[in-house]
Amino acid sequence: MKMLALLTFFLASTASAAERGYSVTDFDRIRVDGPYRVTLATGRSPGARAFGSAGAIDALSVEVQGRTLVIRRGGQAWGGYPGQAAGPVELRLTGYGLRAAVLNGAGSLSVDRLRGQSIDLAVSGSGLLTVGAVEADRLTLAVTGNGRMQVAGKAATAWIAVRGTGAIDARELLVKDAEVAADGPGDIAVAASGTAEVVSSGAGTVVVTGNVACTVKATGSGEVVCGR
Repeated sequence: MKMLALLTFFLASTASAAERGYSVTDFDRIRVDGPYRVTLATGRSPGARAFGSAGAIDALSVEVQGRTLVIRRGGQAWGGYPGQAAGPVELRLTGYGLRAAVLNGAGSLSVDRLRGQSIDLAVSGSGLLTVGAVEADRLTLAVTGNGRMQVAGKAATAWIAVRGTGAIDARELLVKDAEVAADGPGDIAVAASGTAEVVSSGAGTVVVTGNVACTVKATGSGEVVCGR
């Protein structure tokens, strides 16, 4: 009886664990809709591979629409066992590079590096978006909700905004000229070397470090620290 139970458990575990590859065309934008753990390695030909339970992967849609890779719930959740929780899905992506990324919901998106003239990154919801190294002429970082963003690298100009309880940690991002907007209790931190225009209308903390010329308009209760 014990051997039968162990065998049943082993077979169920083996059947429920799955991985699947996807054929994707070239993309320079990503949109993640849902609680998926997504990583992107740039500088490589486009590809995608999902890891998780069979049921969770069956319920996943990975497709390129125009130039945007869209990751969302879709398909048919036929895999797995009746009543079994689908569980999390990890998606490992490769691609040449990105111009924009949008994370909606409670998932995560981690990108190793980004380089381009104009790069736009946005989080809506409670997710986490991280970029190891970015190099851009114009950079936009926006968080709406209670999500978070962590970005390192450098940019000539940047527009950085938080609306809600979220946070943007760009202490390892060096910007020449920055425009910063905080609306709500969310926090923003960035480094600048030229000019910084800060508008704060909430209870959050805004910190701009560096030898920078600051213009500050604060109408809320939050603290604004600008300059060395």
